[in-house]
Amino acid sequence: MRKDITQIVKREFYDAKGRLEKVQTDRRLVNVKGPLWRADEIEMHDVQSNGRTILTLEKRALDAGLKDSLFTETELAREGS
Repeated sequence: MRKDITQIVKREFYDAKGRLEKVQTDRRLVNVKGPLWRADEIEMHDVQSNGRTILTLEKRALDAGLKDSLFTETELAREGS
């Protein structure tokens, strides 16, 4: 966790046997609004297979006007939405 901005930058995920499975590292943190910080780059490292996936965000929209009804359990469970 970064203490200067209270942002978690590393997360560890464990399998059912308690072994470290994946490590997520957030990089290129940007202040998006007030105390809200987000990573423009997220790396997921699969420790067990040594694979890596890197997600790079080029654009984001906050308060984009999405309707609350899009986030109901029914809507989120729909296929092809």
